[in-house]
Amino acid sequence: MSTENMNTQLKQMSNVKHFLAGLLVLLVSFAMCFGVSWKTGLLTSGFHFFINDHAMISMANQTGELGLWRTIQTWVLLDHRMGRFVPFHYTLQAIMTYLLGLNSFYWFVYIGILASLSVFFLFMFAWLIEMPFLAAIVFPGFALVAAADMWARPSYTQGPGAFLLSLALFLSILPNKFKKFSKVIDLFLIISVLSSSLIKESFIIFIPALILIKAWFYSRENGKSLYESFFDNRIVFGILTAIFVLELTYIFTVIGADGMGYAGIQEDTFDIANIWRSIVILFEKGDMVVFLISSAVAIALTLWKRVGADSYLRYIFPYSLITFAIVSPQILLYSKSGIDGFFNNYLIPATIGTALVISASLAFLNRHSRLLFYGAITLSLVLIFSKFPPFLRGYHRLAQDSFYMNELIRQADRCTPDEKYVLIALNPRVRYEAAGATRTAFNHLYDREKLVLATYGLEGTDFFSDTYKEAEKAWSFLSPQSVSQLYEGVTIGSFENKEEISSVIVFDQLDEEFFQTSGDWFEKSKFSVEEYPVSFAFTRLYCKESQ
Repeated sequence: MSTENMNTQLKQMSNVKHFLAGLLVLLVSFAMCFGVSWKTGLLTSGFHFFINDHAMISMANQTGELGLWRTIQTWVLLDHRMGRFVPFHYTLQAIMTYLLGLNSFYWFVYIGILASLSVFFLFMFAWLIEMPFLAAIVFPGFALVAAADMWARPSYTQGPGAFLLSLALFLSILPNKFKKFSKVIDLFLIISVLSSSLIKESFIIFIPALILIKAWFYSRENGKSLYESFFDNRIVFGILTAIFVLELTYIFTVIGADGMGYAGIQEDTFDIANIWRSIVILFEKGDMVVFLISSAVAIALTLWKRVGADSYLRYIFPYSLITFAIVSPQILLYSKSGIDGFFNNYLIPATIGTALVISASLAFLNRHSRLLFYGAITLSLVLIFSKFPPFLRGYHRLAQDSFYMNELIRQADRCTPDEKYVLIALNPRVRYEAAGATRTAFNHLYDREKLVLATYGLEGTDFFSDTYKEAEKAWSFLSPQSVSQLYEGVTIGSFENKEEISSVIVFDQLDEEFFQTSGDWFEKSKFSVEEYPVSFAFTRLYCKESQ
């Protein structure tokens, strides 16, 4: 057999081996994602009404009345009025609502597919940049497990966003392996980047890092300088840069850069203490201790082998530069609240950067000591799997919460005659979203319009209450009057026929405040009570008996 034929045969065998390994990772990803969703009860728990998921109810109603295109227009305009810039999030959500309806099982299957493919594409990205198989395996683990909250609710922007971002990373490297199809691949890269940037504002500032990633690995694969890499890819880089500049310009000049309460560019964004707090959070949740340990071992190893510590520094520098390009904008964006932004799902895409430099440091060990490499991989897997119990408990808790929320609304409808009213008592800042979600669920799931609102808080409410004065500070940018508008001004102060109230929903154990302010009409002995221990909003339902 000639040398050329032998090389061809070896290449074919290698391609088959890579295909089978990739297929195995894909199958394991699907098995793990759906296994977790099923085991925790999330797959069959129903929608998480009080936060985010109620949007699908409104969209389902609107697509039936207005059609899909008008519904998309309505929500994109609403996105603008709310001071956000996530138009593709609402577009995609409206399309999926049109296709899947309000079957929560279908929605969790959909989000499970996205989660599985995100793991697979991140693995393929790491493998295509020639990381060892095991280092490529731990890369999506470090990137996604810390932010696994994002797969818990179908309405979260980060779920589809992480999928599109992982796809973009995969596509940024793929032309190096399939040069004949580079233009087509770059077209899909542009589409995926544009889509991800319009699904979550924090993904816009990932674009420069993605350009750097593509430029660096193109130059490495083709033996060219960075200048030549940028020149060869000038069209795709020009388009990606235009997307980045135009979107940021629109945000700064039209939307405003203040953002939501937990993110945005303000004076305190550049406060050193805030920045340091975000760095510490990311260091801890991004498992950067693995990078420090593996780097220390790598430097010691190069000194021992007398190849010079600078060999490791030269190797890790480009990865560190890319990580800095990914992480630093995210730290600034979330410096007001910490990079987890109250919820771990905001760690994406920062943890992609930390995962990259960790996996790269592990790959260096593989070059010089298999024993140390396997030891570091074992430590990495232990750290990754140590995060499973907490997020599994979180998924189980969310599943229980969703069950309680659905049962609360269902039971309130059952115990309230059609001609009677349901009263909702809450703090309008702390439970701003729950207030709107409850009305949406009653309106569109049970065709119930007769609702009354009673608000308790520090100011601008029906009744004064300082029970949640500390919690209100975090939501001070919200207006209690806007909640009243959701109920078309039908509040307990203006509602005269209180004897027609047949059920009362009290959020966050404000029961004593409610009893003190409703003694002229509410007789506790005439109402049965049921408790719904939603983890973040303990709720009681009072139903009038003998109606």
